[in-house]
Amino acid sequence: MSPLVRLGLLILFWAAPRASAGPSTVRLDYIRDATASDCVTQEALHQSLSTLLGRDPIDDSAPERLRLHVSREGGNWRGTVELFDAAGKRKGRRELSSSLKDCQELRQSLELTVALILAPPFVGKPEAPLPAPLPVQSAPPPVQSAPPPVQSAPPPSLPQPGLAPGITVGLGTRLSWGLLPERQLGLDAEGGLRFERFSFSLGATAWLPRAYRLDSAGLRSTLVTATARACVHSGPFGACPQLSVGLLRGEGVDLENAKRVSAPWFSPGARLFVEWSPPVRGIRLQMFAEGQLVLTRHQFLAGDVRLWQVPAWGGSMGLMALWKKGP
Repeated sequence: MSPLVRLGLLILFWAAPRASAGPSTVRLDYIRDATASDCVTQEALHQSLSTLLGRDPIDDSAPERLRLHVSREGGNWRGTVELFDAAGKRKGRRELSSSLKDCQELRQSLELTVALILAPPFVGKPEAPLPAPLPVQSAPPPVQSAPPPVQSAPPPSLPQPGLAPGITVGLGTRLSWGLLPERQLGLDAEGGLRFERFSFSLGATAWLPRAYRLDSAGLRSTLVTATARACVHSGPFGACPQLSVGLLRGEGVDLENAKRVSAPWFSPGARLFVEWSPPVRGIRLQMFAEGQLVLTRHQFLAGDVRLWQVPAWGGSMGLMALWKKGP
């Protein structure tokens, strides 16, 4: 409500002669729903009415009762004013509403409606149902020129969770089956980048030499490979397609004119693994199993006797300790 409208109403209440038919005091029942807890309290409303009328209009022993109900539905404030006579019969009812953000407009409408009931400004007019509240017009907000925009330095970009990789380094050991003439022990080392759900790594495996005997002759073999992996992680489990290239070496044992020969190694494959964290901080253990399809099936011969041929497939199982640096 604009200050000008409020001032005019105050002058009207004080200057006009009072009608004797209106109640001078009433009992006040003020009901404020939980949805309207930010609206005016009963004590503040009582004080405003006393200031507006120049006297205290509230008396708990008065025969007539005035009931005010305030609530909020959605974004609208709603108020109800009801006047009851001494016998409890309703003499009038008025509903008010406001769509402003706060309760100030509804509060002023309530105060003016109650003031019109308790101090009607027109002499000799018989008591009638509650008058319609005067239209309340809110003063337009003052126009303020926008301050010049302040250009601040853009905030530093932060890595999004799951996108910043960590660096991993691992050492481990494994045992072969089917890849070499005998089950052989291998040593592993790898490094890579670890994301939240996937990782990339490059690893190297060196199989320790071991002799394989066939009757009176034998073969000592060793294998060194480099492997690239791309792994998908789901909780402690993971799976990786991989590709290995390397060098296979063999040397005859107990053979005349034994020679050491070397042959290339090429084998795609896959790894399945499970990881867990031991009590040592910063370390994760990985148990894995690999299967490989060998595409370079070389033969090692002693004259016309075949000592061994590289199998079509094989695998290995092992354990690796991983250190991770970063997120």
